[in-house]
Amino acid sequence: MSTLPDGPMLPAIAAVRQMILDCHFWSNDRVFIDALPAPQNGNTFTASELTELRPFALLEQSGGDGWTARTASVAADCYIASGHISAQFEWAVPDDVETPHDMGVKILTDLGRVLWTQNPEQPGLLDLSGQPGRPLIRRITVGDYGRVPEKDVEHVGDYVAAAIDIQWGIDG
Repeated sequence: MSTLPDGPMLPAIAAVRQMILDCHFWSNDRVFIDALPAPQNGNTFTASELTELRPFALLEQSGGDGWTARTASVAADCYIASGHISAQFEWAVPDDVETPHDMGVKILTDLGRVLWTQNPEQPGLLDLSGQPGRPLIRRITVGDYGRVPEKDVEHVGDYVAAAIDIQWGIDG
C-alpha cells in the first residue's frame, strides 16, 4: 500500500504546478504555490521587482471546494479525491503592444497556448491532463483577464493578468 508522506492535498497542487511547468508555451520556472517568493527588501515588492518576476503563475487551493475526498457506502474504504485550484497568471506588457485590441489578442493567445494546444508535441495543460502521475482536469474556467489600471502601474508595474479556475479529479 502506498503512503502519502506530505498528506493528500499538497501532491495534487504540486502536480498541477508541474503540469504548467511542462506546458510547451510556458517559458520559465515561475509557478508558485500560495505566495510569491519574498521580495528583496523583505516586506513589499517594488514595481521593478514584480516586472522582473513576470511572467509567473500563482496557484492556491480554492476555498470551499479546494479539496474533497468522498466514498460510496458500498466501498467505504475507497476514497476518490477531487479539488479546485485557483490560478493567477501575470505577464509584463510587451513594448510592441500598442492598443487594447493588441493586448487582448496577446493574452488570449499566450494563455490559450498554456491551457490547450491539442498537440502532444507541444502540450498545454489540458493535453497533459490525466497522464500518469497527473490529475485529470475536469474543467478549466477562464475568469477575469485584463491590464492593470494605469493608476497602479507606478506601484506594481505594467502587466496583464488572467484568473483561472481548475477543477480536477474523477467524477465518481
